[in-house]
Amino acid sequence: MAAIVRASGAVVGAFAVAIFGCGSSGSARSGDAGLDGPSVLESGAADSGGSPDGGTACGASLLARPAERSAKGPWPVGAKATTIAGFAVEIWYPASVGSDTGKPPIQYDIREDLPPAQAAKISDADNPLQPCDCFRDVPLDAAHGPYPLVVFVHGTAGFKTQNLDNAAHWASRGFVVMAANHPGLAIASFLGGGGQQNLKADVQAEIAAISAATGDLAAFAGHVDATRIGLVGHSAGGNGVATMGDL
Repeated sequence: MAAIVRASGAVVGAFAVAIFGCGSSGSARSGDAGLDGPSVLESGAADSGGSPDGGTACGASLLARPAERSAKGPWPVGAKATTIAGFAVEIWYPASVGSDTGKPPIQYDIREDLPPAQAAKISDADNPLQPCDCFRDVPLDAAHGPYPLVVFVHGTAGFKTQNLDNAAHWASRGFVVMAANHPGLAIASFLGGGGQQNLKADVQAEIAAISAATGDLAAFAGHVDATRIGLVGHSAGGNGVATMGDL
């Protein structure tokens, strides 16, 4: 599999994107690694007739998407919480069009990512909720896909919704996005929660779980293209992603 890796800055603030599978050229990329990073998987550059404007890209059937990649895509965004290998994971995905009608968008409570003793110190009045243009457990758009996968790895003392705006944006454009609270790196670990750090094993466990898609992930079976994977990392997570070229 070809890989594209882009890292910028010093160790603190490094941001890396590694992309595997159809459409990746194996050459180094320059420029922003934020919204533009996983959009390489949209291009279908190695595909005959693949296009970000809809139709087929790398064998996937997709809705038409705005050519401007900073524009929100055509899918409402679903969100699912699960546990993989003992750590918390959030998954954002393209939901069936109209499935969000009448449903309240999610507001994430980051106290859930803290050790209980620390979370108890933050009152409701002082709690900074994270709004998301996404909806809990609405049905996946199974009429399209399979969708490429993006795995986000947070930085030191980070948490699974650290990159929330980008995650929801990517899902609206036809990606399944996974983000975890990584043991040994997440904020809970630095506030007394502990945990042994092994980012590569964490990412491998996430990919294996969504690829097997059993149990509470069964709805994703056959709808995630695990041969097309984007890894995105921030700071320490970026440094980790930059070493995962052999996944």
